[in-house]
Amino acid sequence: MQGKDTKLINLNGQTLMPGLVEPHVHIIGTAFSEEIFLNLSNFTMPHDTLDSLVAKLTAYSKNFKDGEWVNAFGVDPSRTDPFMSELTADILDRVSTTKPVFVLNQSLHIAYANHKALEMAGLNDSSPNPKGGTLLKDSKGRLTGVVYEVPAFELFLSKMPLPTQEVIEQAVAKVGQRLVSKGVTPSAEITVSSYLGVDKEYALFNTMTRNGKLPVRVRGYMYSSAYPTSNKSYKPGQGDDTFKLIGVKIVADGSNQGLTGAMIKPYDYPAGTSNTGTLNFTEQELYDLAKPGFDEGWQISVHSNGDKSIEQTLNVFSKLVKKTI
Repeated sequence: MQGKDTKLINLNGQTLMPGLVEPHVHIIGTAFSEEIFLNLSNFTMPHDTLDSLVAKLTAYSKNFKDGEWVNAFGVDPSRTDPFMSELTADILDRVSTTKPVFVLNQSLHIAYANHKALEMAGLNDSSPNPKGGTLLKDSKGRLTGVVYEVPAFELFLSKMPLPTQEVIEQAVAKVGQRLVSKGVTPSAEITVSSYLGVDKEYALFNTMTRNGKLPVRVRGYMYSSAYPTSNKSYKPGQGDDTFKLIGVKIVADGSNQGLTGAMIKPYDYPAGTSNTGTLNFTEQELYDLAKPGFDEGWQISVHSNGDKSIEQTLNVFSKLVKKTI
């Protein structure tokens, strides 16, 4: 019912709809992968071949000097001919042996590096896997250049010089505009810290949501590797309605898209494979990682793609919420 103080707005035939709530976005990750890195995403036929990917990367690499990082995103083996073929250090050496080359898979759970990138990251065949990540090796124990998960990516990202603050903010602003263009009003940043560290990313979101350059409300989840149990700098719910930290994000397995999500039974492809994907933690390790944040009042967000990982995560959640009477 219209009251005497009701404000009427004539939409001139347009339709007013509620805003969409987006619960899982990598805002800064998307800014880097699709705005700052070379975007190799290809959703149309013909799909890329390993040769065409090398050609695109080689052309792009001419913009960089020896020793400068050549970064790209969007390679999807399911859209590569032959099907499910992946880049390796040997293949990426065809792009350059004097410039480090680092390429993120479309799933963001796999990456590919040439031998120069492995060298600059300080890695060799005897390097151990970081906790929660994998440096893939061949049957002879040699690094292949294929790496799994953010803890492994960070070994490379930490060696890369950051773009200027202006470039980063412009890229983040473009992602924000794409979100609002689709009707998104509040969004999540599900891995605060992955690219710039938690302090810098917290400051960036805090500033950009308030000055309007990032035109969505943001709810942040700190990546688990950036939140040690000794961290007392941030509290659950810190912030306001514009930007607020509310949770901790843990990645429990890989990606079904990349055949690394942890499954109870082997994948159907390739025929006869024994591959069941990758669990990043034992159940006890996952519990020990989640419990400190849970006890402090943080929401615990767990990436679990495969059914084996989902079962593990549900077991952990069951233990977390169980109360002794």
